[in-house]
Amino acid sequence: MEKNAIENEVRQRAELHLTQPVLVVDYYRIRRRLAYLLPIRNLPEVAMQIPGIPVYPWETWMSWQLEERMYSLGWAGHWFQDTVMRDMTTRDVSALARWPLFPPQPSLCTAHVSRTLWTAFTQWPWLGNKARADIEGAFHRMLKEGLPFVENKYGVFSSHTDILALANPSGVLPNVPIISLIGLALAAEALKHASAPRLHQLVRMVLNALFECRSRGFSEGLAYDGYVLDFVADWLKSLPTDEDRIPILQAPQAQCTLDEAFQLAAPGHMLQVAELSDVEPQMIFHASAHAKWCRMQGLPTSGWYLNRCPMERVRTDALAALHEITETGAVSAPEPGAIDAHYAMVLRSGWEPDDLAVAMAASNSSMGHIHRDNGSIVIGAKGQWLLTDPGYQQYMSTSERNFTLGTTAHNAPVINEQAQTRKASRRLALKQEAPRRYRAALDLTACYAAEIPLTSVIRTVWLAEKNLVVVMDQIESPILPRLTYHWHGHADAAWCFQGEWAGIHGAGTTLWLTALGSPIHAANLSRLRGSRGSLTIKADADVNAKIVWWIFGLGHVPPAVQGQAGDKLIHVANQAFGVD
Repeated sequence: MEKNAIENEVRQRAELHLTQPVLVVDYYRIRRRLAYLLPIRNLPEVAMQIPGIPVYPWETWMSWQLEERMYSLGWAGHWFQDTVMRDMTTRDVSALARWPLFPPQPSLCTAHVSRTLWTAFTQWPWLGNKARADIEGAFHRMLKEGLPFVENKYGVFSSHTDILALANPSGVLPNVPIISLIGLALAAEALKHASAPRLHQLVRMVLNALFECRSRGFSEGLAYDGYVLDFVADWLKSLPTDEDRIPILQAPQAQCTLDEAFQLAAPGHMLQVAELSDVEPQMIFHASAHAKWCRMQGLPTSGWYLNRCPMERVRTDALAALHEITETGAVSAPEPGAIDAHYAMVLRSGWEPDDLAVAMAASNSSMGHIHRDNGSIVIGAKGQWLLTDPGYQQYMSTSERNFTLGTTAHNAPVINEQAQTRKASRRLALKQEAPRRYRAALDLTACYAAEIPLTSVIRTVWLAEKNLVVVMDQIESPILPRLTYHWHGHADAAWCFQGEWAGIHGAGTTLWLTALGSPIHAANLSRLRGSRGSLTIKADADVNAKIVWWIFGLGHVPPAVQGQAGDKLIHVANQAFGVD
């Protein structure tokens, strides 16, 4: 991204914020939008009941938006020596620093407040002495209240090996306490507080344990894993020397998480990430992590990725990090193909709008943000995931929550009216079979309840060229099971029908789907109770077939198919598909 373009974008954001008397916050997870009078001088007090959530953390989403406002005003004021923007930033920073109470630890809000104040304190020398004194006071209060939490949570471990020795090490590695720990470390480092060395030691210990667990399959999905890395990047910047940064900066598992951002992006839209499990397109902290890692390490792939992100969607702290980077020249795209994206397996022809990608959930992580959705797929082209997986956890206790965590939310087969009950998949294949043809396969047998008499459940997915995805489900059972499928389209898509095919029409193209032996008609289409807007094809498979074939073709007309339910080998668009 060019510096002039970055400066223009941030200036426009700052000028808009100057005109706003309120901070508008979108609580998208609970379908609420609220406005807070500026400056915000206290924790938000919202007398609104949310079904199923006695105390809702209103302050978390508010802190995201408040941070964005202050970065826009602060960096614009810093770059352009604009006194009006600087004065507004100083007013808001002082109001924030003088909050009489911060949320008790662990708290994402307190971490964001700490990071915002750390940025102002260390990066904007034009802040007046009064504002700086207010920030110092806030940091002292945060540390006084937060250090006991840190010692109780992490001080009981002498090294990362102690965490790894736990029966469930991932139980102490969720995103919230790690981010909270980093927020305190930023405050301590800014003050040169006596606790800073101890907090840095604990951050290193926790990250070493986290990265080791990631190598064993731990994940919370890109939205939350990237969220952690975003804070880690700021913590790395706060450290005194490069020698302090290098072990974490160059950790292979950190790079793997960064890579997921483009591996799981829809062709033609880098920030439209595959919505598997609780991955949220609204959470783009992973892009900020890329920018900050790139600033410290000059990663060419991160530069390629960020140049393809729509600037208007990127958070201001990421733009500020990119503003510091000298242009490094053109970088070619990473190799497409069969890609291990950690909690998913991806087959893709490339990253351009006319490419095709399919991502399949493939994680046994115990974390709650990873659902029991192994084998579920999403298919993307033209900047959209046309075939989606809406199994996103709604926080409110409503029909939407029941749907997103229920039997019909994903598209792995529902067997005898039961969805998966365990995360216990086994990877069988992820490979290139031929030029422009790739295959992924999962053994899903252990994902289903033991009372279902199953010998084997294997899902195999092929991507061929830029227009074809074929899915084969092999289900062995001593008793013929009932198999039901739920295929969800993009919420904004239109549906059409032609012969035995249904078409998901969006972004100027159509993704056709059908099943051998189970013709698809308009009667199969409905909006399931609790859906966020997507329409769903529901279909029962031929109970006599041990092999179920689903074909997805991208284009104006469906592909030609030869074969029937139960066949071990079929032909689609003059290509043969099958396994021994």
